[in-house]
Amino acid sequence: MKKGISLIVLVITIIVMIIIAGAIIISLNSTNVINRADEAVVATDVSSMNDQLNMAYVDLKLEDAYRSKNDFTAETAVTVNGQSYASVKAYYEAFAPAIKDLATKYTAYELVVNGSGAASVVKKAE
Repeated sequence: MKKGISLIVLVITIIVMIIIAGAIIISLNSTNVINRADEAVVATDVSSMNDQLNMAYVDLKLEDAYRSKNDFTAETAVTVNGQSYASVKAYYEAFAPAIKDLATKYTAYELVVNGSGAASVVKKAE
């Protein structure tokens, strides 16, 4: 009696491995695991920026200079905690340094400042 693997068993094993490998590749491509992970990182970063902006807005609201203004734009000069800023946008960028990444890393998002001075990071309109 001969010992070893027959040619038929070897061919069947290779075919089964190819089928399994193909199924794995198709499932990874269809779910786009890497893209979904990247999207989760971006969503987390944007959420963190918005949290920082909310904290900065509270500081801005507490300022006496804020009480005398009611029509903020991104370019309105402000003084917060004794520090002068050329614009509300510059203040928010100083308070939340990650905001500067909007121009490079997160180009699909933008900083929006409403009339009351509140700001948020939102996805740009397409």
